[in-house]
Amino acid sequence: MKPDQVLAIITDLSTAKGAPKTIDPNVVARELAGPDSKDWGRMARQLRSVFVRLAQEGSIELIRKGKVTDPTE
Repeated sequence: MKPDQVLAIITDLSTAKGAPKTIDPNVVARELAGPDSKDWGRMARQLRSVFVRLAQEGSIELIRKGKVTDPTE
């Protein structure tokens, strides 16, 4: 799984959703893995490192409880 691929999915989902543009990580996993819950469940765990990397690069913000958080926490 490449960060560019994940960022493209996040961008597509954000554009389609409109404001506010928060995306559930599980939705990204489902987009990548398809409808099988076992596949996207495993994918969701793998995505965390990609999300952290994208946040460190400034491509996305990680939000917890409505607030932007440090991606290294």
